[in-house]
Amino acid sequence: MATQRYISTSFWDDEWIQTLDPSEKLLYLDLMTNPLTNIAGVYKVTDRRIGFDTGFNLDTIRHIFSKFEKAGKAFRKGEYIIIPSWPDHQMWQKSKKIKTGIETILLNLDPEIIGFLVAIQYRYPIDTLSIPYTYPSNYIDLDSDLDLDSDLDSYGVKPGAEDPAPAPSAPPSQTIIEIITISKETYPITQENIDLFQVSYPGVDVMAELNKMKAWSFANPKNRKTSKGMMRFINGWLAKQQDKSAPSNTRYQSDKPRIAESALRPNSSREPYDPKVGCVVTDFEL
Repeated sequence: MATQRYISTSFWDDEWIQTLDPSEKLLYLDLMTNPLTNIAGVYKVTDRRIGFDTGFNLDTIRHIFSKFEKAGKAFRKGEYIIIPSWPDHQMWQKSKKIKTGIETILLNLDPEIIGFLVAIQYRYPIDTLSIPYTYPSNYIDLDSDLDLDSDLDSYGVKPGAEDPAPAPSAPPSQTIIEIITISKETYPITQENIDLFQVSYPGVDVMAELNKMKAWSFANPKNRKTSKGMMRFINGWLAKQQDKSAPSNTRYQSDKPRIAESALRPNSSREPYDPKVGCVVTDFEL
């Protein structure tokens, strides 16, 4: 039995829809009504299928999508089509069945796609999704004791206190992003934190990586970090990305910084390597 999709007549009164030409309206309608759509508005479809449905060539499809993305109405991410406002029209707040349907789809997405949904402000509270996993009462975060940051005692908070007070010496700073912890609470990352990370890891797009961490933590409930271990987790992640961004012959080892033996090597096309000298000083390449 075919899935039914209903389009309200108010669709044609929408101010943004009225700015579209006929080709753009057809493509947007196809994104909402083709057989591959779902209740979450996040689904896979090929350009070939879109072209088959609309009769448009690839250049036309890409041109129209650039306009949709600029307006924040529809996005292309790899094989996925994402309509950010789709959940707003599903009345999931009033229907448990619809809410469950949306969450089931979201929970099966790759972390990269979840991170993209967060970045484009997909209109469903992803942070509040119900995770179908029950933590054992004796679960311990293995890296919690290795955290290099101050523990709650430094804030004058006794273990088990419900509302840890912020450090008195910490200056106020706006929270930019939050990462879910093992206790299902969120750990705030402030603009001050982000500025420090960017200075410490200049070769990394810090905000992009923080969004990936947020998506990873959401998609991996068993491996989430404690509040105490979050800074260690973030710094470890960013350090790894910093290493990846460096040229292969200039990457460092964090435990024993040294000049790699391969940093200087003789140019085989010019002078031969002399083992007595060690390397050709007058003719080498990096």
